[in-house]
Amino acid sequence: MMTSALALSQVLTMIVMHRGSGDRFLSVAADKLGLSSEDREAEALLYLSRSIRNVRKDIDSLPFAEDQKELLRNQIAVFSPIADFSHAHLVVDQAKVNSLTDRNLVGLTHIHMALSGFARFPEINQTNKELASEFRELRDEVASSDVPDYVKKLILDRINQIAAILDHLAFFGVRDLEKELESLAGSLVVNKPAIAENSPGVGQKVLLLLSKGFKFADTVNKSVDVGQASLENGREIYGLLEGMF
Repeated sequence: MMTSALALSQVLTMIVMHRGSGDRFLSVAADKLGLSSEDREAEALLYLSRSIRNVRKDIDSLPFAEDQKELLRNQIAVFSPIADFSHAHLVVDQAKVNSLTDRNLVGLTHIHMALSGFARFPEINQTNKELASEFRELRDEVASSDVPDYVKKLILDRINQIAAILDHLAFFGVRDLEKELESLAGSLVVNKPAIAENSPGVGQKVLLLLSKGFKFADTVNKSVDVGQASLENGREIYGLLEGMF
């Protein structure tokens, strides 16, 4: 069973296993998460900070005695320098002897075991990886299309972010996926004339994959009984796009 602690542990373990010991901690984090924007290090830091806060919230919600929860809080507290940005300047080797020690990562495993069976978390299978591959294939088609460069950049930025989120969905969360799908849909709406005139076939392919993305988000959301407002928002946006190209 996936938990917020396991999702965080998987990402931090990838960073620890990185061989370029003198590389910037946040640069490596961004690479491992597949982030590619100009602000990718800042994005990686914000995502890591949010993930640590999510683990804290899940610990607080456990039906355990307060002294048991305090032990778990101590095990996540060692990552506070990441959450409060004070380790943002470190290189990987420095991070390994501060927050990312073997002992601290084992502590995340203990938290994961405690959370298993209690904290609701989306059930994710390999469908997300397959969908990420489809978005990357679409990225290559968009990149080689006749869509104007300014429109192409907007669409490619969104596609890259969607693929990265799908690859690490347990870490990012389905709501981030929905936001990026909605942003991609918005880019299509605003730039419909330029896309339809230059590469209508590419517009159709983006639209079809958007549909798959929204349906996938629906499926994951239903596994944790999220409110219908978010689901309906995605369907409404996609509805605006049908028949555009």
